[in-house]
Amino acid sequence: MPVIYGDITKLNFKHNSKNCTFVLISRRSRRYAGTRYLKRGINEHGYVANFVEVEQICYVQSDQFDLKPNITSFIQIRGSIPLFWTQVPDPLKPKPDIVLQ
Repeated sequence: MPVIYGDITKLNFKHNSKNCTFVLISRRSRRYAGTRYLKRGINEHGYVANFVEVEQICYVQSDQFDLKPNITSFIQIRGSIPLFWTQVPDPLKPKPDIVLQ
């Protein structure tokens, strides 16, 4: 059973004598994944091709006088245009024609 289809990266560093942790989590949907030009648009179940959610979390350790740590989070979501469309790869054309269905 897959737990996550993506990547998790963690980086520890110091900033202004405070310990900081930066976490980057990338989650890719398994519902309509594929390679570029072969999976495009939306499928009949409403899932867009190559849907990816990336979250970055920054945790800054509080000092001895402040008990609350500073935590920020930012989420970016991307995926294919939610239309029924395809592109057939052609080695002779650098940009394949878009075919709407």
